[in-house]
Amino acid sequence: MSSQALSRKAVVAVVVGNWLEFYDFLAFTFFAVMIGRAFFPGGSEFGSLLSALATFGVASSPGRSAPRSSAPTRTEPGGVPR
Repeated sequence: MSSQALSRKAVVAVVVGNWLEFYDFLAFTFFAVMIGRAFFPGGSEFGSLLSALATFGVASSPGRSAPRSSAPTRTEPGGVPR
């Protein structure tokens, strides 16, 4: 397989990933008013909408960390981790 073929695969993967992320954003934005009413009932419509959008913003923030692997660490013969 040539590097040109890998580049095309990478570009296709990025385009598909971005399209799915945009679709997710668009769908949530379209239903934000209804989600706000269902999950954040209370004081005002505006407060419910802001709460729904804030929830989406926190979930989409880049500060999330990936789950850590539960694989055991490698050890020296005496049982001391490397």
